[in-house]
Amino acid sequence: MTQTIKKLSIERLPLKPSGHYVLVKPDPVIKKTESGIITGTKDLHKREEVARVEGTLVAVGPQAWVAFGGEPWAEVGDRVYIKRHVSDIYEDEADYVDDKPQKYFLMADENILAVIEE
Repeated sequence: MTQTIKKLSIERLPLKPSGHYVLVKPDPVIKKTESGIITGTKDLHKREEVARVEGTLVAVGPQAWVAFGGEPWAEVGDRVYIKRHVSDIYEDEADYVDDKPQKYFLMADENILAVIEE
């Protein structure tokens, strides 16, 4: 299988959050071990669930965090932990990973639960 990866460019992203919404790029589902062995699909659903709670904040709407005093608790580029099943999924047809459109989560600012410090 040929892997095609395009780097994210916020300027070309056709979806920009409005109001108090934010856009998060979820972490990829790991399909290889560190030594390069490709794992089976038996646990794919479990790995997708884990991947969908962590990601990178890629865009912020102009009213994000205003209802909470205006002090943002996350910035674009931060790795974040997000609430499950609260987002709309956007598939970017111009950004592919493993021949599939890259998915992004569009959600209310309050669904970012924590910043992951690495």
